[in-house]
Amino acid sequence: MADGMIESAREIAWKRLAHMRDERQEMEGLWRELRDAYAPNRGRFDGDKRKRVDRIALLNNKPAMAFRTLASGLHAGLTSPARPWQKSTIRNDDLGEFGPVRDWLAIVDDRMMRYYSMSGVYQALPFMYGEYGGFGTMGGLMFEDDRSMFRVEPYTVGEYYLARDDRGEYDTMYRELTMTVRQVVSRFGNTDEKFKRLSAEIREKWGNASRREEDVSLLHCVQPDGTGAWESIWWEAKCADHKRPLKVARFEENPILAASWEYIGTDAYAASCPGMLARGDAKALQIDERRKSQAIERSSNPPMQGPMKATGVNLTPGAYNTVDQMQATGQNGGIRSVYDMRPDIAGLLDNIAKRERRIDTAFYVDLFLMLTLDDRSQRATAEEIRAKYDEKVLALGPTLEQANVMLRGMHSFVFNLMVRKSMPIWRGVLDGDPILPEPPAELMRDGVEIVPEFVSALQQAQRSQQLQGLERYASMVGNMAALEKKIPEKFDADQFMDEYATALGVNPRVVRDDDEVEAMRQQQAQSDRMAQMAQMAPAMRDAAGALKDAGETVPADGSILQALGGAAAAGGIPGMMPQ
Repeated sequence: MADGMIESAREIAWKRLAHMRDERQEMEGLWRELRDAYAPNRGRFDGDKRKRVDRIALLNNKPAMAFRTLASGLHAGLTSPARPWQKSTIRNDDLGEFGPVRDWLAIVDDRMMRYYSMSGVYQALPFMYGEYGGFGTMGGLMFEDDRSMFRVEPYTVGEYYLARDDRGEYDTMYRELTMTVRQVVSRFGNTDEKFKRLSAEIREKWGNASRREEDVSLLHCVQPDGTGAWESIWWEAKCADHKRPLKVARFEENPILAASWEYIGTDAYAASCPGMLARGDAKALQIDERRKSQAIERSSNPPMQGPMKATGVNLTPGAYNTVDQMQATGQNGGIRSVYDMRPDIAGLLDNIAKRERRIDTAFYVDLFLMLTLDDRSQRATAEEIRAKYDEKVLALGPTLEQANVMLRGMHSFVFNLMVRKSMPIWRGVLDGDPILPEPPAELMRDGVEIVPEFVSALQQAQRSQQLQGLERYASMVGNMAALEKKIPEKFDADQFMDEYATALGVNPRVVRDDDEVEAMRQQQAQSDRMAQMAQMAPAMRDAAGALKDAGETVPADGSILQALGGAAAAGGIPGMMPQ
């Protein structure tokens, strides 16, 4: 690539950064307020001290606890490592029920969940969910990794800039960050050839051991490259004379993990979220908490006033102070509190409790801690708990779909990475065990697309109406069967079981496919016929013996057998042909 083209790419990157910076600047004031109200250790903005944000002491930690509960609840409800939360499927339902295809997809899910655990996904996602609920937008990047195949880097607000494509999907992320000279050389100049690509300024600082911990400003750009893939470019931010990027990489899949709680049009950042909804209560709560503490302090240890000439006054509880007669009997005599009032502590506590409940409601704490917050003497039944849970989850519907878009991107990135790393072994180019076994031939056809279906606790609660519909239909079929003394022909029991298992997210390997079930039924029918024939064999042998004995017997004159024999010979017995 010519220097002129590289310079043009650098100029374009800086112009686009300026535009994205202007768009994000409108949000920074709000994000600072939210950070101070909920998570003083989050957020990185210009003017903050390097690697440290001034901690703000929250007099009432309810906002921070609600922030934490939402992050933990979303993680446990959407992407819990303790249970399967995604299932790879294909859009062709008939092909998806084919045994080899179904089993191969189940293997894909098992391997993918294993790599999720190894790659730090379950450490990154709770952090990102906190950003999601508290600031409205979460962001991170996925990278290939030699040790764990891939890894996820989560970012806090102020560390990145986002942009959407014409479909509203995040396709661009810019980051301004600092690294030490030592870190830059370790990451971008670890070979002689790469070291020569660094700017003269960095090479000079590296040559001086005392300057290796100085900061270097960098710009990281992740954006579409125009060919259907994504490019990752690292630039030195403050070295305009250095035209070459520090590093250029290419991603086959979108590596950006980002979602907004609620957004308008093609806005890059969220317009609303629980943190924004409860911002007023969160800020006012700290004021109320301060006033309550002051009221209690003034009531229990009030400032005192007394005669100007009073000396040796002892304010210890139970102490005795002597005063002259004028001080004791005067209208304003004696030593007394400056305040002649009783603060309404109960009213302040009630106001604080109301604000805390509104914060909990905004952050769905009553959903995630339903049993913990139920202080009734008689606990709710399992059916009541499920009904309440399903009702509350409905409010999370749009939000879950925004998170699902991000999780689909993560599934696509990981699945395609696993396939690319396995393909050389499938083709015999490399030796060893592939990450995935070779897929069935049916999946190699054009147009077969593998997509995730989410089966987490929250997703199943969203589909509870579907399950209830299936259950009511099955109940009605049972009533009809009892009335007609047979199962209605309209009811397809096999398809019902498939639909119910899918809605519940049951592992597909425990549900037999249609071909296997049909083969089992044919085998069972053959076994039943053979058993029936074996059961009838003694009776058939007895009948055959009787017929043989009857044929060999000579009937006596005038007997019935003789009469029947004569009639048969004459054709007199219906249904018998003369011999």
